[in-house]
Amino acid sequence: MKLDSVMTDDGFDFDLILSTSEEPSVSSQHYLNHAYHLSVMTTLMSDIATTDMIFTFPSTAEGRCIGLCAHQAILQKHEKLSALLSKLAEVKVSCSIEGSENEYSLPVKMLSIPSFSLEAFCCLIRFLYTGVIDLEVKPDLFSIIEVEARQLLPVTRTKEALAQSRSRLSPMKTVSWDELFELADCYGTKNLREYCRQKILASIKKEQVIGMLFKIGRFHKDLKQLMLDYIADHYEELFADSADPFLEHMHDANSHSLFVEALHCYLEGKKKNPPLSD
Repeated sequence: MKLDSVMTDDGFDFDLILSTSEEPSVSSQHYLNHAYHLSVMTTLMSDIATTDMIFTFPSTAEGRCIGLCAHQAILQKHEKLSALLSKLAEVKVSCSIEGSENEYSLPVKMLSIPSFSLEAFCCLIRFLYTGVIDLEVKPDLFSIIEVEARQLLPVTRTKEALAQSRSRLSPMKTVSWDELFELADCYGTKNLREYCRQKILASIKKEQVIGMLFKIGRFHKDLKQLMLDYIADHYEELFADSADPFLEHMHDANSHSLFVEALHCYLEGKKKNPPLSD
C-alpha cells in the first residue's frame, strides 16, 4: 500500500504507519500543510464580513435577488476573471455588522449572472478557493445573502441574516457536468474545464448523445467532434427501425447541418472500415 493512500485532508488515517520505504513518497508535513490550507480557504469562502465582490442571481422574491459574495484577491489570480473585475466599477453598499445598530458604507464590485445558476457558480467559487470539485452544493459553505435587486441596499452582514438566506435556499439543486463545463469555459478556468470535459465524455450514452450535441457540443469543437464520432459509431443503433433521433430538434436552426455532419462521420467511418465480404 502506498503511503499516499492512507492520507486524508485532515492528515493520516492511522496513528502509526509501518513502511518498508526508506523515505515516504509524500511527507506528512505536506498533507498537514494541505489540510491547513484547505481549512483556511474554506473558512474564508464563508466569511461574508471580509468579502468585496457580489455576484447576483435572480430570486423568486419580488424586488430582491440572491448575492454570492467572494473576495477579489482570490478571483484576480485567474486571468479572465481578473480582466473582468478590472472593468467593474465599485459601488457603495450600506452594511450592518452583528452586535451594532450602526450602518457603514462599504465599497464592493457587483456583477449580475443571468446565464448560469447560483449552484453552478458556487461550484466554481469552491474550486477557485479550494481546488475541490463537488456537484452537491452545501449552502453553509458559502457567503450567500438576499439583497435589493436595484441598489443592493441594505446588506446585513450578520450570522442570522446569512443563516436565513442559506435556509431559504436549502436544498440546492445538484449541478450537471455540462453546466459546470460551460461556466468554466466562459470564465477561462482551464483545469476545471478539462476535468468537466472528461466527465462529460465518460457519461455519454446513446439516449443522451443527440441532446448533448445540440445543448453544448455545437458550441465547443472538441466536444462536438467526440460526440459526432460517438454517433457515427452507434449510428445504426440510433437509427434502427426507422427511428430519427434528430426529429425532436427539427426546429433548431442547426438541426440539418448537425445531421449532415453526423452522417458524414458515419460514412467516412464505413469507408475506413468496410464490412468483410463473404
